[in-house]
Amino acid sequence: MTCVAPKVQKDGRYNITASAKALEIDRSTLYRYMDMHVLKFGVHRHTNRRFILGSELLRFWGAEYMR
Repeated sequence: MTCVAPKVQKDGRYNITASAKALEIDRSTLYRYMDMHVLKFGVHRHTNRRFILGSELLRFWGAEYMR
């Protein structure tokens, strides 16, 4: 994971690929965090695709970086 805060907008919605890229982790790692309920996500009503808010990415990065 990157030691620099991800460059995301707090109110932005990011798909799995963009979220993994912002955190500099693999998509499978991101899915694992979501399955463990460590990283909160939403599901788009019409497409049933997952998304993560920029504010959640920043919260998660801060919690992981402080460990």
